[in-house]
Amino acid sequence: MINEHFFDSLNDACLRPTRIALATALPLVFVLSLTATLYVLYKRRKASMRLQTRESRIAELQTDDDRFAVFLGYSINDYDFVHENVEMPLNLHLQTIVDTDRRLVCSGDTDFRLGVNLHDEAVRLMQQSNVVVLMVTDSFCTSNFCQSELTFAINENKPVIVMVKERVNENIMPPILRNHFHRYTRIVWMETNGQYLLKTTWNNVCNSILELS
Repeated sequence: MINEHFFDSLNDACLRPTRIALATALPLVFVLSLTATLYVLYKRRKASMRLQTRESRIAELQTDDDRFAVFLGYSINDYDFVHENVEMPLNLHLQTIVDTDRRLVCSGDTDFRLGVNLHDEAVRLMQQSNVVVLMVTDSFCTSNFCQSELTFAINENKPVIVMVKERVNENIMPPILRNHFHRYTRIVWMETNGQYLLKTTWNNVCNSILELS
């Protein structure tokens, strides 16, 4: 018999796939929307925390004359490159951002006290610095003291940024350095027409340094 009940049953059967699809899709849409919202809030919180850290670092560097933004570690074989291409421009850009005339980058060649134990002096300067930047080259990897600087920094819970000039032989890296090299972003120099250029900008380098905690 074709009656009202038959039409209701037929209509229900026709709408059942749509109802099932909606019942499946709506929770998925809700989860995706919630995930997207939480991700946006997370990114905003991270950006806010970075900004607060940078402002705190700048205020600290402006008031504490014994504080350095960076401890710069490198092999003596790389001194000329580091002094001309890294130490001077890095210090200049940090001074501009922090708005100070005093030196904000320290290194062993410049700031080690004479006649004092090398390891003790390295630890002292790292404790007075917010971030450790290491110029990693093949010479750095084969220097026992340079390798120990990374160990000192990790033991002192200091943020470490690795800087590389073109390619470094990973096979001669000590395990602790190789692990850090693969886990964290780094500053890279590339040679172009006989000149070395940063793959990033000094502003990005300096802001990254000031935002690390």
